[in-house]
Amino acid sequence: MTGVSLPLPDGRVLLVDGGADELTLLLDGQPLLRAERQDEVWWLQGRDMPLALWAFSYQAFAIDPACQRLLLRLDDCPAELVQQGLLSPEMGGLWQVQRSMFWQLPMPWRSGAASESYPQRFVLSDGRRHPQRSPKPAGELYRRFDFRLGSWISLRTLDIEVDLERFN
Repeated sequence: MTGVSLPLPDGRVLLVDGGADELTLLLDGQPLLRAERQDEVWWLQGRDMPLALWAFSYQAFAIDPACQRLLLRLDDCPAELVQQGLLSPEMGGLWQVQRSMFWQLPMPWRSGAASESYPQRFVLSDGRRHPQRSPKPAGELYRRFDFRLGSWISLRTLDIEVDLERFN
């Protein structure tokens, strides 16, 4: 796996250098994380641990389609990653990242504002009271590099002026 390069949606590049049991992650050429595996458990050392954990998970799941979960031993578990759903506790003081949960996380793949934080405000329409919807998004909504395909996958909103002929 030495020298594998993974582009990120924001234009940065994640470089994976190492093998099956020891690797280093570089973000735009700067060291981000060093990881060693003993048995099935990864020991991680790095700066900006939330970003490093996300990048470590991304490279593992993108490069190895058979990898279903990562077991991690962390000295300091970032609480925000547990709240976001990236990390979940495992027996013996370990943490895990599950492939099925990782690919469902909105960040950093989804661009634009999240509608779930839109404040609730009730309005009347046709005599019915209902919550007002958040503004419709525009442009690109999701972007991810698929390592196996070797290309970007992106989703954007429909633009009637541009897409009508293609849509029909």
